[in-house]
Amino acid sequence: MSGFEVAGIVLGSIPIVVSALQCYMNGLGTLQNFRSYKRILKSLILTLKTEHVNLQNIYQKLLTGIAPQTRIEEMIRDPFGDLWREEEIFNKLRLRLWSSLQVFDDRVQDMREAIEEMMEKLNVGTDGK
Repeated sequence: MSGFEVAGIVLGSIPIVVSALQCYMNGLGTLQNFRSYKRILKSLILTLKTEHVNLQNIYQKLLTGIAPQTRIEEMIRDPFGDLWREEEIFNKLRLRLWSSLQVFDDRVQDMREAIEEMMEKLNVGTDGK
């Protein structure tokens, strides 16, 4: 699986983790000792939402000129979709990233591992359940 395909998986997984964290936070009682815990969860949720928007912006910029705008929008809207595996787009992206492709792949893989770990700890699958 290419780093580009993994990028789509990461983009799609972040909202799932955010949703799971929000459900978890909503389930916390209002006891005094949970207040600081809720504050930490809110901060984590905001951080993940920010990273999600940052990733969307990065992918938008990376794909501009490589794919038509309608495809870019579809890829961002459906990060688990088949467009992320399209060979032509991947080859053009590889040329654009050139010497930084390995860094991109490494960073995306690191993000994937972090998201997978969060999903595992929250006991949530890619379907959000």
